[in-house]
Amino acid sequence: MRIPQTKLQRVKAGTHLFQSVLVFVAGCLTLAVMTKSGGYGGQTAFYFALCFFTIPAVIYQVMVPMWSRAWRFNNVWAIAGVDVLFAVLWFAAAIAVAVWNGHAISEGKAKTDTHSDSKTPKRADDVIKDGTCKSFAYGSVSKCNVSKATVGLGLVMFLLFSMTAAIAILAIKQHKQTGAVPTAEFRRNPMGSRRDSESITDKTADPWSTDTD
Repeated sequence: MRIPQTKLQRVKAGTHLFQSVLVFVAGCLTLAVMTKSGGYGGQTAFYFALCFFTIPAVIYQVMVPMWSRAWRFNNVWAIAGVDVLFAVLWFAAAIAVAVWNGHAISEGKAKTDTHSDSKTPKRADDVIKDGTCKSFAYGSVSKCNVSKATVGLGLVMFLLFSMTAAIAILAIKQHKQTGAVPTAEFRRNPMGSRRDSESITDKTADPWSTDTD
């Protein structure tokens, strides 16, 4: 049976569904980087693996609070922990790939500077290398641009997980005050047992209530 969700829970679930789309796009872009010539670093491999690890986390965040059959796994601390953990992991992955990109550009520019100091004739590709993606040492300009795009998606994932983590932490605060998991028609007692209950209309009893009367 589907459990009625509060407004914040619907926002959180919608955010996670949007993240699932971003994860798919990020995984495809990362795979493109890994298959292009020039090789890739462990940072890119970690980023690619994180795309797969994020899928079950998103499924847990969306499905468990929504369905009564999965309610036994619904824990406000676990949900907040998953959000915070993946916010940190996505931030680390984005920064790691950004550092790898920067190192590749710096290395390519350094090689260009070495060639410019020598008396050997300059090739066209040496001349245009100027510290941008044109200086990328581990592949083509397009590979560098795609890798930079994955950094941007990683930062977006970090921000989205930070937002859902804030919602989850708010749920913890309300749970500590009321002993109820934030849902419209289900309540959990302090011992963690589950039971059906009547909809709470008193806002002071249920701060998560969507009742505006």
